[in-house]
Amino acid sequence: DEDDRAAAEALIGAAAGRQKTEAEAKARAEREAQAAAQKERRRAQHQKQQKATAEHEEIRRLMHEEGVELLEADEAEKATALDGLVGTPLVGDEIVEAIPVCAPWNALGRFKYKVKFQPGPVKKGKAVKEVLERWKLVATKKGVVDERAQDSERMWPREVELIKAFKPEE
Repeated sequence: DEDDRAAAEALIGAAAGRQKTEAEAKARAEREAQAAAQKERRRAQHQKQQKATAEHEEIRRLMHEEGVELLEADEAEKATALDGLVGTPLVGDEIVEAIPVCAPWNALGRFKYKVKFQPGPVKKGKAVKEVLERWKLVATKKGVVDERAQDSERMWPREVELIKAFKPEE
């Protein structure tokens, strides 16, 4: 019965349509499986990066709380100047310098001071001047600057000095 039906459909061409539909369904399922695998890989990679960042920040915080400043000999060799750069200083950190950074917005998530420039009629130089002037103006308001440098949410005197020292060309 089934064999006769399949043979008859093959003669009139009805089986070709079914085979094409099955092939399309199989290809679609394959694409969906690949997309799901890529999504899972990206999610795992993102979680791995978040975990590494959280561990690094926790180690930095614990070392700061314990007052550990000295590194072992092998760690000192591995350390670079980049290890001393942080986006948000902790209480007790000595702020040596401020460095303007241009980076994707997502990369600046942990930075204390950040500005997002978007395309428009304002020229870059003018926009930078406006941002610097705004930060300088905010620093003059009462209650914004934490004179004891204990509150990481508020501006610290050293940060204000460094912001005032910025030039728009930087």
